[in-house]
Amino acid sequence: MNDYIKFIDSNSIKLGKIAFEMKDYNLSLINYKKAVKKLRQYKGKNTYPLHLIGLLENKINAIQEEEKNKSTTKQKLDYQNWNLSKSSFVKGKQCVKYLYLDKHKKKERTPPSEKTLALFEKGHQFEDFFREQNFENGINVKENLGFNFGYFPSYTDFLLEKNTQITLFEATFIESDILIMCDVVDKIGENLYDFYEIKSHTHMQEVIWNDLAIQYFICKQRFGEKAINTFNVVLRDENNEGKIIDAKDELEGRIGNINSLIKKFKTILENDEPKIEMGEHCLSPYKCDFMEYCEKLKVDL
Repeated sequence: MNDYIKFIDSNSIKLGKIAFEMKDYNLSLINYKKAVKKLRQYKGKNTYPLHLIGLLENKINAIQEEEKNKSTTKQKLDYQNWNLSKSSFVKGKQCVKYLYLDKHKKKERTPPSEKTLALFEKGHQFEDFFREQNFENGINVKENLGFNFGYFPSYTDFLLEKNTQITLFEATFIESDILIMCDVVDKIGENLYDFYEIKSHTHMQEVIWNDLAIQYFICKQRFGEKAINTFNVVLRDENNEGKIIDAKDELEGRIGNINSLIKKFKTILENDEPKIEMGEHCLSPYKCDFMEYCEKLKVDL
């Protein structure tokens, strides 16, 4: 009986492992010790938690030995904060109240329907299929770090700086206080990259362009235009395979107003909840997660 599962702090274990890889021994120790503390709370009869504690304590001892070597070069795995994300930016384009509620009143969100979850799953399956078919040796930043999102950019930078050629999934960057996660970043040479955003749609839509535009804007800030060899969108063709379109030139013409939008959205988040009437924007391009909340406000009035 696996009654010990909830006592395994996989996020701390993953973070400890990556911190050790980057020789950030202090952070590695903190997280391995945190994981051990959680495991010791298990009072059941299964022996696996004790086995795992032994493995982690061996790692802790090894790290403490490494720390004695003062000449060892250390690279810090930094935690970074952000104010906006790609998804929140796209929500802000739909409705600034949607942006505000998604940031400050998450508990008011209506859970996604089974149909919506099925669409999400279909998208994830297509994304996985394209990656497996085209980049079998890619490193998944999210899988390696769990849900420790604030550490993703530091780990991404470490991998890109360490390797002349490498493919990353969920490579993460923060610029202008905005976090983006790229489906695929393929470093093909010194300071030269191909980017891929994977969509299960069969044709381009305006919401996809909005999504790509903020991605491209942040990547351009991070790397410079010359370093972006291609910036591709992958659509699903009639055979359910990936159709690759280089959107870089088109996106150059779509990022002119992004700085002003960033300032606008940050101002919205710093102030009181916007008063916006419900309308067609509640359903376009996607159904807002807070429609029930706004409907309730109308009734209360």
